[in-house]
Amino acid sequence: MNRNIIAGAILCAMSGLCAHAETAANWMNRLDDDAYVHQLSVPGTHDAATGNGTVLDSFARTQQLSLSEQFNAGVRAFDLRPSVSDGTLKIYHGIIATNITFDDALSTLCERLDENPSEFIIVVIRHEDDHENDTEKSQWGVLLSSTLAQEKYAGRFIDFSGSLTVGDARGKILLLSRDRYDTKPVGGFISGWSHSADFADQGNGTITGASSRQTTRLYMQDFYEVKGDSEKKLTAIRTLLDYSVTLNTATTSHIWVMNNTSGYSTTGLIATADAYRTNAASTNIAVADYLAEDGHAGPTGIMMMDFAGTDSDGKYDVNGQKLLEALIDNNFRYTMRGKSAGVNAVTGAQPDDISISADGVITASGPIRVYGISGNLVASGNDRAVVSQQGVYIVKTDRAVRKMVVR
Repeated sequence: MNRNIIAGAILCAMSGLCAHAETAANWMNRLDDDAYVHQLSVPGTHDAATGNGTVLDSFARTQQLSLSEQFNAGVRAFDLRPSVSDGTLKIYHGIIATNITFDDALSTLCERLDENPSEFIIVVIRHEDDHENDTEKSQWGVLLSSTLAQEKYAGRFIDFSGSLTVGDARGKILLLSRDRYDTKPVGGFISGWSHSADFADQGNGTITGASSRQTTRLYMQDFYEVKGDSEKKLTAIRTLLDYSVTLNTATTSHIWVMNNTSGYSTTGLIATADAYRTNAASTNIAVADYLAEDGHAGPTGIMMMDFAGTDSDGKYDVNGQKLLEALIDNNFRYTMRGKSAGVNAVTGAQPDDISISADGVITASGPIRVYGISGNLVASGNDRAVVSQQGVYIVKTDRAVRKMVVR
């Protein structure tokens, strides 16, 4: 046997890295199909495409692993920032170009899904227009729409819904854009993105699908100009985590969360790759330690980080592998809400499709399911169901959802 293979096998056995690598590429296979996507802890990468290299790594690099390597390591959310350059969409970080086009980035992610159909991917895009002239700015929406409309992407994207489940999303890409490129999104549009460190400002976001009725509240923390105040950044991360990890037990609403450990810690005017490394060395391990504490098992939402899958980067202990593993493992430490234990939105629902009498008799066309406020199924039937206990209930059919109070 080749000595390098033997050495690699010994290293795997000693470190456990191989076991993680085998499960990281398809860790979503262990999730329940009925779990709501907003109930997950999803590891993501800020300025993900910088891992494929940039024209000025000393300033723009926030990842060491390529997009394909990030996926293999377990990353499932990717921050991609397409910008117009010479008539095509190339991914940028600020004014600095990466070494990959938006089309090639999407193709790479689709290839990873083809090989791992149990998984799904969330792509968050932003129009990175810092370097564009006015003509290029005007081309962005058209180029983006035409790229997404290519035949090779037919059936690849899923429409956003606040009640999207893991089973709905498997094998697909949920594309969420921070900027409007057309009248309707391929996936969803994000509004109210917050760069504030204050929790009071972070709950004003929304995600809207192709139908304006599919609008869901978004909590967002992306305080990135950390500069010399690392404690302010850590407090912002923890405060949103304190809120999000209770969302599997405290509410039956559909609320999405995006939290960011990413940012740059310098007092200068220009961010550098070392400034991102300095911040990651502080924030990534802080979140990993937070999730290890008793009482902190619960959904983090989408957690964007720098240097995912990398614990050591030069002289910096960026702890990107520790955080990645902690987020994946966290998904299996709590019970997620899902369709079978709650009520999902019904497109085109009409409450009067459900008739409720004063004595708790429910009539409707087809299957009826009645849930308590804790999300437990308390009654069901076909065309008719009965609830006799006092309380507040949610009645759901395939066509409608209605609140019911039995006194």
